[in-house]
Amino acid sequence: MCHLFSLLVTCIVSPLCLNYNTRITHANLVEVLC
Repeated sequence: MCHLFSLLVTCIVSPLCLNYNTRITHANLVEVLC
């Protein structure tokens, strides 16, 4: 749930949300933040 929420926030903040590599990078950030 935390992962989905963080990913959603990331998509709102980052216009490159649709970029696969960007999503992976943010997924790593989510692990650190959560």
